[in-house]
Amino acid sequence: MKTLYFILTLIFPIITFAQTTITSVASGNWSNTSTWDCNCVPTGGSNVIILAGNNISLDLSTVLINNLTINGILNLGTNELSVSRNLIASALSIESTSGGFIFSSDTIQVISFVNTQTNTINKITKNGTGELRLQNDLFIQSLQLNGGFINSKLNNVTLFILGTVNRTGGSIVGRVARYVSVGPNYLFPVGTSTNYNPANLTFTSLSGGTNYVIVCEFVNSSPGSVGIPISTATGLIGNVFTDGFWKIKDQTGTATINYNITLNASGFTSLPFTSKVRLLSRKGITPWENVPIISNDTINKIVVANGLSDISKDFSLGIICNNTSTLQGIITYSGGSFGANDANVKLFNVNTHDLISEANTNNSSSGNFLFSNLAIGNYFVKADILNSATYPSLHSSYYDSTYKWSDANIVQMMCGATKNIIIKMVEFTPPAIGNCNISGILTYHAVNKSANGEPIPGAEITLEQEPDDEPIMVTTSGNDGTYDFLDIPAGLYSLNIEIPGLPQFSTHTLSLTATDTVFSGVNFYVDTNGVNQGIYSDSIIYSPIINNETILLKIYPNPFTDKITVSFDIINKSSFALSISDLKGNEIASTGKVLYQSGHYDIIINKDFENISSGFYLLRVSDDKAMNCFKILKQ
Repeated sequence: MKTLYFILTLIFPIITFAQTTITSVASGNWSNTSTWDCNCVPTGGSNVIILAGNNISLDLSTVLINNLTINGILNLGTNELSVSRNLIASALSIESTSGGFIFSSDTIQVISFVNTQTNTINKITKNGTGELRLQNDLFIQSLQLNGGFINSKLNNVTLFILGTVNRTGGSIVGRVARYVSVGPNYLFPVGTSTNYNPANLTFTSLSGGTNYVIVCEFVNSSPGSVGIPISTATGLIGNVFTDGFWKIKDQTGTATINYNITLNASGFTSLPFTSKVRLLSRKGITPWENVPIISNDTINKIVVANGLSDISKDFSLGIICNNTSTLQGIITYSGGSFGANDANVKLFNVNTHDLISEANTNNSSSGNFLFSNLAIGNYFVKADILNSATYPSLHSSYYDSTYKWSDANIVQMMCGATKNIIIKMVEFTPPAIGNCNISGILTYHAVNKSANGEPIPGAEITLEQEPDDEPIMVTTSGNDGTYDFLDIPAGLYSLNIEIPGLPQFSTHTLSLTATDTVFSGVNFYVDTNGVNQGIYSDSIIYSPIINNETILLKIYPNPFTDKITVSFDIINKSSFALSISDLKGNEIASTGKVLYQSGHYDIIINKDFENISSGFYLLRVSDDKAMNCFKILKQ
């Protein structure tokens, strides 16, 4: 008997659901089928296009569609249109009395609509968990923020809100502007895609303009620490929260403002949020300053300050630090480890110019060193060789590996921190024995010291071989300020004078030959007073440079990051130029010579500073009579 097998093949139809695009064919009500090319009413997942010349009135209470493109006119009336994807509209294309748009997606949605203060969208409601991305500046009357986030940062645009803001969830990432008046509390619901960091502002007085517009943005990056530490009555503000900061601006520009501010630091975790948290502010690129606060909610991370006046500022949070810090590390070189007490490690405050260190300690075994109970501050760290006979080819060195303070890395000691560093010693090849000698003396500039030509002991002098500034010998000035280099071979040399914090403006270049073997009187002058601070070779004819009756200067911030401001008052009109150069004289930026009339000026120099390395530079101010140099520090 044969067994029969039946193979049954079940064939299922393949069904494809395609999004429908519906286009207007005439002006009319949304609910009229004759308005659309489909002879239907657009709802659900439809993509809707309103053609130019068509005026469509939304006469249904709530309609859900997919994408909406408006080239004609859409009149919302009192109704709301829920858009699940993108809204693309041309100028002057949306009208409404109390209606608006609802965006509820959990993914990215986009609004591309160029409008103005006179052509606002009445209301936007943001639901869901997704991003609503703005392609252009957007003017709306009111905002209902229930979830997700509105992103104005990606395209560097601003959400202008003329009326009310209500929030149950979500935030605005980027700039939000509000039209303000005296009395009400104004919520700026800014933050990140995950944290809500609003600013609340109440204005007690506004004058000097009309249509007052305040712009606020939360910046999700470290605010920097220029100006830290800050001394207050209750201690030093030694640390700054790195979680972010607020930028607030009076867009009116002419207003006189008094206001109260409340900031919410939800999600700030870089430092403990305690009763020692303080509010900081800065104007432009100036250093941070302390702002007195009236309350500090450590549970909800809220800070309140009242009675403020200048609103165009950045705001951040710092913390009072009564704890000292610890710096430890190791000194290394290519030959192995150091024996105990073979080196002395010194700390120099970067804001001073002195041969006297803030602290010093000898190394322990294997080159280790330790500083405990350090005050908050910024330091240069330098290792001096004590046993030069054992280490004849090692130069005293700053962290990380340089014998010049101007090239050294700055060590910032924060509140209660422990930092570990490695100092790699500079190594050089000592020269062969020759028959040439160099000697001189270091003295203070006569007009700046009570004793004419007072000697400078303990300064470090390095003999550098040209043309590469290669160090080959090092010595220090004696108690009488004198120094010498003996038994040097013939060659071309220059001298580097090392006093932490003081730039060297000029040097001697010496050509030693078989017949010119002795160079004495190779002297240097040091000026530690006023704006002319620096080290000069005695071949320079030196005189006071800026006429203080003509130009009164202020330079900030110093240290700087991406730009620096030169603020000055001109009493009598004067022509002068501003320029920035490195310590070798290579020019980096210049304004050229400009004729300034009497008055106040703020000149911002910001050319390519992001592309230059950290370290010290010279800002030169040259007027009709002479030149002045200022030391500035690039962080």
